[in-house]
Order: sequence, then C-alpha cells, then structure tokens
Amino acid sequence: MKIRTFAGGVVALVVTWGAFASASPTAGAETAPTDTTSQVTVVHGLRGQVVDVYLDGTRLLESFQPDRLTDPMTVTAGKHHLDLRSGGSDPASTPKASIDLPIPANQNLAVVAHYGADGQSWAVTVYSNDVPVAGAGAGAVVFRNDAAGSPVDIAVDGATLVNALVSPGESRQSLGEGVRSVSVNTTGAGVLVPANDVTVATDGVTYLYLVGSGTGVTWLSQRVEAARVAPARISTGNSGLADPDRHDTDVPWQVAAAAAVVVGGTIAAIRRGRAGAILNAG
Repeated sequence: MKIRTFAGGVVALVVTWGAFASASPTAGAETAPTDTTSQVTVVHGLRGQVVDVYLDGTRLLESFQPDRLTDPMTVTAGKHHLDLRSGGSDPASTPKASIDLPIPANQNLAVVAHYGADGQSWAVTVYSNDVPVAGAGAGAVVFRNDAAGSPVDIAVDGATLVNALVSPGESRQSLGEGVRSVSVNTTGAGVLVPANDVTVATDGVTYLYLVGSGTGVTWLSQRVEAARVAPARISTGNSGLADPDRHDTDVPWQVAAAAAVVVGGTIAAIRRGRAGAILNAG
C-alpha cells in the first residue's frame, strides 16, 4: 500500500451561498481567518456514497464523491443549518442527516462526513485545526478516527503510539521529522490498515482521517501550514454533513473547489488551495 498524490485542474462550480465571504486566494494559498470569517475544509468519509449538501435550505454542492477533501473555503461566522441528502435526491425529500452548524470566527475548521457507530447512519464531526505543540526537530501529527467500528490502535514505525482511539475522536502527537510508517490495528484484533509512509515536517500540521466502515477503511490526509492555523479550538459534535465537488476521476483526493459565489451582488471566486493525499487502504 502506498500514498498516492495527485495534482489536477480546477473545476468550476456555481453556487449562491451567503455564508461564504468574498475571497480570491492565490492558487495554492489559503486566506487567513478573520474576526468575521473562518476557513472550513470538508472531508467526505462516507465511502461508497455520493451526496448533495444544502446550507440554510439552498443546495450548496452536489454529487460530491467520497474519499475526497475540499480545499479551505472562507465562510462567514454565524449560525447555519446544514442538510445532507443522497446525490440526486429531491431537494424537498427528508435529509439523511441534518445539523445546526454554528461557525465561530477566526477558526480553521475541518467538517468530516462519516458513518455513525452502526456503520449505516450518516454523521458529521467538526474539528479545530489548531497547532499542537511539537518539540525541536519534531512535527505535529493529528490522528482522527472517523471510521465506524471498534476502537483502533495506531502504530508508528512498528510501535503502538495510540491505544483504543474511539470514533469519532482524535489524538495529537509530536513525531520526529522525516518519513514515518503508520499502520492501524483493530483493538484486540488484527491489522486494519497496513503500513503507509507519512512525511512529518516541522513547518505545519499533518491531519490523518481514518474513514469508512468495518474493514473498508482508508486514510485521508490534510496538510496545514502552522502560520495559517487559528490557535483557538471548538468542541467536536455529531450529525450529518458532506461537501461535493466535480473532479477528474484521476484526481480522487484533491477536491479542486472553485466556486463563483453571489453575495449581495458581489461575485467572489473561491479557488482551490492545498489539500492532502489519500492513503489508500487497498
């Protein structure tokens, strides 16, 4: 098993969502959170599902494929409501999951769509992408378990580092910089995800999301530079969410989200920034 990294073009998607603040970040760059906005990345961990996302009653994104991450999107702070439906469903149909989604200001957030504990229901967990403290010559890695199933043990370079990490949950670690081998075991059972090489650097944070259900799980990866991460945190929670985007099928991990956003007559381009690599479980 190996890490596959892809680079693809931007795919345009026209939406009308007043929650997005006007922003035109340079390709490959992120817009820093402000006192009225936050940066939000959506992680689609509902393996095998295609979803449509509605915000405050308006379809935001459609036909979002699983095992992908959006690039950071600038969102205005405030209270919002999100509904999640199967891709192509009637907009008036009952959502498969709903959540009241308060967005605090000046944050860098990850919103993860994943399966509930039963492996069938849909859920969402919100994390804060703040910066764990790492020692000299070390890099920060955050392991996030959003896979339905038993708690997992995470081994680094053959030695168990995290024990019985439940879903949803996270473990923040400082690791020596360089290439590390990361594997996942089901607590009390066998290997769930064989070893993958993960590069640990000192200039930011690597977030690894374990998503899927049962034995059909995989890692998704996100890299955030330290200078672009807000220091504050918010607590996590559960409910339904996801974020679709149209991509070339050869670029499965990078959701190149480019949206023309109409806000009070102002069209703001949201372009793709940096996303992570998919660590395939198969």
